[in-house]
Amino acid sequence: MIKARIGELDERITFQSETTAADGMGGVTSTSWANIADTPEVWAKVVTDASDEGERGSLITNEYPVTVIIRNRSDIDPTMRVVWRALNYAIRSITPYSKREEFRLLKLLHGAPGQGT
Repeated sequence: MIKARIGELDERITFQSETTAADGMGGVTSTSWANIADTPEVWAKVVTDASDEGERGSLITNEYPVTVIIRNRSDIDPTMRVVWRALNYAIRSITPYSKREEFRLLKLLHGAPGQGT
């Protein structure tokens, strides 16, 4: 189990959500990613896990799992993504991390489909 103390939250991560906009050509929308409105950038403890190379159909994939610990907040969900060191990570799970729920544990994955790389 990864231990966390406030002083160990020494990396900056940014939360983004997918947004849609009309393209001006008859109502078809385009999608993009934008920082969430309320405090998108937070301090975090980031632990890189072993990469996972595998096959998805006929493609060879490289996925890079990361575990992140942040201070508790209720406005994030798995439809969002995290940007850390200029790379995009899909949020795979968000769980309470401490007895008093002062932290959240996020499991992230870089190289996963649908993260808007």
